[in-house]
Amino acid sequence: MVATLLTPQWSGILSVDGKYIRTFDWSVEYLSLTKRERRFAHKTVFLVGIDILTKDIPYSRLGEEETMIDLIMFFQGLRQVNYDLKVLISDGNPDIERAAREVYGNGFKHQLCHKHFLDNLKVYSKDEIDIKRDDAEQLIELIGRALKKRHLVEFQGRTETQDKMIRYYEKNYNKLSAWTENIIIPRTNNHIENLFRQLNLRLKTVNLFRNYQNTEKYLNALILARRFTKFECCRKLNKMKNGKAPLELAGCDIKEIDYLKKLK
Repeated sequence: MVATLLTPQWSGILSVDGKYIRTFDWSVEYLSLTKRERRFAHKTVFLVGIDILTKDIPYSRLGEEETMIDLIMFFQGLRQVNYDLKVLISDGNPDIERAAREVYGNGFKHQLCHKHFLDNLKVYSKDEIDIKRDDAEQLIELIGRALKKRHLVEFQGRTETQDKMIRYYEKNYNKLSAWTENIIIPRTNNHIENLFRQLNLRLKTVNLFRNYQNTEKYLNALILARRFTKFECCRKLNKMKNGKAPLELAGCDIKEIDYLKKLK
């Protein structure tokens, strides 16, 4: 609706991630489950894409899981609002890129979040017994420094596990280096992580939702409000965004629009 009426001009550089939301449906089926089964019943995931330059949210969707089916439906919805995907930033979930390729083809670049990549290396090293923790941390620190450079830095490991970690870094380097081609592309998906932190503050007062429909309506209203709310606390390079809402940064005139009323 918003995209149709206002035709925002997005940058095409999109950070995508999902956040699990506690949603319970007090139906007959739910009440028949055991206490353990109820813990996992009706757990939903909120899939969100945030445009890096405008901080606008072109599309969001409530789904069952952060897997291929829901992710494909997410990118299909994104395409329906005419979002021209040029660069995708995501964490280590490979289904995000695969789903985007399924819908958009190969016409966009993919940037893996550096923080999530290094966190995955830490988890991998802890699962191995043939490498000392200090050796693992030292190598991960060196790889982290290398990722800030604009070229591939070569390493040589002393153990089999270190060699595996280095090969994993080299194998994924193309997906880790899209930021080197354009200063606008971020190295992490911190933009969407910040959005989820703000969302958490709201959800603390809610605790959990009683059904899927209420969850969807609440989240849609929250996203709509954010798109029309002017920034006030941006700092450093983003300071110029203060006084403007995300939709205004996307080139939309929203001065005469009351988003609390039904858009016509």
